[in-house]
Amino acid sequence: MKISRLRILGLIFLEMLLTIVIIFLWWKGPSLYSNQLLILLFCHLFMCICLIYIMSRDNFYVFEPIVFVTFMYYMIFVFTPIYDIFEDNVSIFGTNTMSGCIKGTIIFVAGFIALLIGYNSKIVCRKKGYFVEFQKRTILEYDKHSLLTYSYVVWGSSIAIYLLYNMMTGRNLLYMLSFGFFSQGLNSTQGYSVDFLSMIIYCSFVPMMNILIYDKSKLLKILVFLITCIPVATRGFRSVLIIPLMAPFIYRYIKTKKTPKIYVMGIITFIVIFMLGFIENTRGSMRVGTGLNIEGYSYLDGMDGILDYFGSYKTFYGAVMTYPSEHPYTCGQQLLYSIVMYIPRVIWPGKPNSLIQEVIGNSTNEIARLSGAAWPNIGEYYTDGGIIGLIFIMFILGWLLKHMKKMYENPKAKSSLIAYSLLLPALIPIIAYGYTAGNLPTIVFMMLPFCGEKYFVKKVVGG
Repeated sequence: MKISRLRILGLIFLEMLLTIVIIFLWWKGPSLYSNQLLILLFCHLFMCICLIYIMSRDNFYVFEPIVFVTFMYYMIFVFTPIYDIFEDNVSIFGTNTMSGCIKGTIIFVAGFIALLIGYNSKIVCRKKGYFVEFQKRTILEYDKHSLLTYSYVVWGSSIAIYLLYNMMTGRNLLYMLSFGFFSQGLNSTQGYSVDFLSMIIYCSFVPMMNILIYDKSKLLKILVFLITCIPVATRGFRSVLIIPLMAPFIYRYIKTKKTPKIYVMGIITFIVIFMLGFIENTRGSMRVGTGLNIEGYSYLDGMDGILDYFGSYKTFYGAVMTYPSEHPYTCGQQLLYSIVMYIPRVIWPGKPNSLIQEVIGNSTNEIARLSGAAWPNIGEYYTDGGIIGLIFIMFILGWLLKHMKKMYENPKAKSSLIAYSLLLPALIPIIAYGYTAGNLPTIVFMMLPFCGEKYFVKKVVGG
């Protein structure tokens, strides 16, 4: 979808305006971080050039993966660091990592270039995989009644198991379903090694989308959507919640290849920021079971919560300061833990923990480690394989995103469109809170219901 020259000129004007603002801030800003602001200015210009190139292509579409990824990286490595410098918010749990800004930004730019090369590469996969299979599927292959029956069974089972998991770990059922308005949240916590059951919630997203698209009852659609989202929101998992919140909106537009109006995107952005910021500011009380505490909450608090979400760059800055000068690279151990992650502790009680928190602790401090601080995905790639490893993995990521883009090109391939609608918002936590061992099972469990469709859903004649 070729974008109009007027919009490109508008984008260039906006970027020039932002450049002038950044230059002014660098001129008037704190002299302590003048070099950091200068490198961030160059990074801003680099990202603007990349975005103009992306938008000027004939096949540009606002919902393609590279647009989401570019926006995420801009927020993490340009906008938020500049904002934090002028807010004097450059420390993570007492450790100032801003001295890693220059090296970290250069490493990020190298990785992003590798991602763009992978995204535009001509390398193709000869083996047929799910990308190709989804492209060939259409909803005409399935009987709608059979598909809805299957979807309700999978969705109901997934929600029931997820709620059972929360009850087994000491959480109250009524509390989980009422967003903390009724009952107390925690009973005595029991020592079950059943955390793997928490992944089952992802299996509810595909059937939820099937129900929203094909069920004719508006009441049932609303109930299914709320019952899917509320337990996740009650646990304070904003990175999970963003997937079912955004997927219906994305599907609505990619099925017709339309681009939403600017005011529509503004409204949706406002709602998402409000919801995620709201959860960020209330999840502390929700998680400890004291209920929903909204005293003194404002939309500005929500904005601060969103900026904290993009503040994961601080941990990455710390990583480039300490790896490999103080600690050796982990040589693939973090990525390989993705295999170990699938083994439940109830089967393997002595399963080792992931290295991620240890590495984050080495990059920042012990408080950050114990608090579960996160970093962007390139933090894991860098500490696991150095600059060469980072460039290689970012190239592979760009190549995967290129193939992911093909999933929305056939508007008749309903399964493919649904999968893409879920995978696109899943890129947000993958980029902002990079942890492959946690993100890979998320994708696998989320896509599992498609495998069941192939075997358990009745096909129509001629399908």
